[in-house]
Amino acid sequence: MRAAAAITILVLLQGGYATYRSRRFYQSHTPFFDSCSYTNQLAEVYAVARTQGVAAGWKNATTNRNVALPWLVAAVLAPLVPLSRELGTWMQTAWLLWLGLALGWYFVRCRGADAWLAVTLTLPFLSFGGIYCVDGGLADFRMDLPLYILLAAAGAWYLAACSLPSAVPWLLCGVSAMLACLTRATAVAYLAAMFGPPWGLRLLRASGAERRALLAGLPWLLAPPLAAVAVFLGHSYRYLYQYYFVWSPDATAHLPPWRSAIHLALGLAHIGVPLAAASVAVLGILLWVERPAAKVSAAAWLARLDWEILYLGLAPVLLLAALGAGPNPYVSMPAVFGFLSFSYVPYRGISLAALRPPARRAVCALLLGACAFNATTAGGKHLLEQPHLAGMAAVRSILDSIRADAARRGLREVAFVNTYIGELNNSMLRNILIYEYGGMPAGGGIADPSGMRFGGAADLAFSAASPGEWARNVPGATDEQKLSDLVRTALERVDYVLLPDEATLRYLESRVGFVYLNGKARELRRRILATGRWTPLGEPVALSPHETVRIYRKEPGPEPQPRRASSSRLRRPV
Repeated sequence: MRAAAAITILVLLQGGYATYRSRRFYQSHTPFFDSCSYTNQLAEVYAVARTQGVAAGWKNATTNRNVALPWLVAAVLAPLVPLSRELGTWMQTAWLLWLGLALGWYFVRCRGADAWLAVTLTLPFLSFGGIYCVDGGLADFRMDLPLYILLAAAGAWYLAACSLPSAVPWLLCGVSAMLACLTRATAVAYLAAMFGPPWGLRLLRASGAERRALLAGLPWLLAPPLAAVAVFLGHSYRYLYQYYFVWSPDATAHLPPWRSAIHLALGLAHIGVPLAAASVAVLGILLWVERPAAKVSAAAWLARLDWEILYLGLAPVLLLAALGAGPNPYVSMPAVFGFLSFSYVPYRGISLAALRPPARRAVCALLLGACAFNATTAGGKHLLEQPHLAGMAAVRSILDSIRADAARRGLREVAFVNTYIGELNNSMLRNILIYEYGGMPAGGGIADPSGMRFGGAADLAFSAASPGEWARNVPGATDEQKLSDLVRTALERVDYVLLPDEATLRYLESRVGFVYLNGKARELRRRILATGRWTPLGEPVALSPHETVRIYRKEPGPEPQPRRASSSRLRRPV
């Protein structure tokens, strides 16, 4: 009970700290690309649940989504809790508490640690370097951290289940796996890679009662995640296939394994240098303290090491390397669990109860010191944190100019688009309208409290981040036809366009060229201005040292000929 109470207090304090950091960050900076996507979806579910009821919110949460769990929770909270970006932080904090309690119970019940040693060993899993990163950490809201949390919780219960003659840990492992699958569809692959081979190897080696216990625990382990797969993944299979096998630039990178193996370094980098160094030191202490009393061969000593736990850390990065995944730094976060676990319980069957006071004090000092360093330096730049330079004030000035001009012209329905994807993007503009201006999704657009409605009918066509999105979301068989269609779409459906200047185009082409639309931005800008229908509104706005845009207002003129009807397309949340 003491360990559980201490872990609960620490996790809640960490949630409050992350909320404070989030508020301060968004006072000056705009939200990150992935965070915009998920907080926009959060607002969509909120709007549906508030206007049509929780059941409608749940239906919305599982239709054309690659994520379900946060939206299922959001639909329940919508009538009770105000919408804010911080809601994502507190949902992640709740799941982090589930992980902390699972680990604390494991260290006490299965490894013989006393309450305070269990808390100390649990804390690094909750306070590693990446968790304090403003992009991808607890203060942010994207699905990589929840995926780590719930896969790690499944790992903790799996290790407990292999140590105890009870079905309860198997069931809790299955529940954690189910929540992971609902958090992100790719969890199925991670779970199979992480737990399939170790469980199969245990079964091959086991006999008698141990074999019967492994087989008896299997239904409890598999039933919850299979239910999630059948209900969510089965229902959304077509959309998920498009999302991960067509749209996603990282999933479709198909790099050679030796290049994709960079995920090993990225997985370790999430831990952060101070905690990684402290964990290696703890590993050395435990290897020395628990060394065999008599001299043994190197083979016998190696056989005592718990390679299964180390494999739980290697499995996520081996999976990513085998699939040739692109170097997204966040998808390797699940590796943190196995690497830290091996550092703290390197031997099979090690009992921490016998750890002598000097070694115990050294372990506690190293880990508590590293975690405190991570927390107190959270405002600094983390290893994985990229500089996010777009200013909130600059983006708000763009929106304010559009709102003021639309009001002067008597427009109540206003549509605008950005024509490239950089620090500025269409998803971010919608996000700021919701969370800074108090708008809510309605009918495909954003309903402003003032009564003005901002439409998003053209956003999808102007948000093609990958070749698959360009092929699917922009009509036309060739680039020529697609560019012509984008220009036509702007004339038909858009009141204001945001166009980059020459320096920004050079930056996009040289540094952000991996985003597919950016390779078309120069020609798209030329063609839009060549129509003669667009005039500048105000002066160029410097968003960052790399990006400057200008607002262009559509002027009256002859409307294009009606286009032929096109087939419906899948919606991607961006």
